[in-house]
Amino acid sequence: MIDSLKQELLHAAQILAASGCLPATDGNFSARLDNNRALVTRRGIEKRSLRPEDLIVVHLTDAQPAVASTEWQLHRVLYLANPETKAILHVHAPHLGAFAAVGKLPNIH
Repeated sequence: MIDSLKQELLHAAQILAASGCLPATDGNFSARLDNNRALVTRRGIEKRSLRPEDLIVVHLTDAQPAVASTEWQLHRVLYLANPETKAILHVHAPHLGAFAAVGKLPNIH
């Protein structure tokens, strides 16, 4: 399960990078593994070239693991408040606001 979730997050990173939505080290990704754990990007890594080893397992009880993204607390609060939330792709890309406003996904083809 961990490997398949990592592959899905890597694929999401490729799509977002191709769409110009991943500037520098901004943003972070996570995916819920179960009720107690999630995968999250490491702190300070380049998401445009995300690798499996850049995703680490953290416990939802851990408020801020040392090597986890500095935004882990935001992800953690969302997972705890919304058990149905399966993944969070937090990016700092102004272009995505336009897509969200019209309810569409970027076309990468």
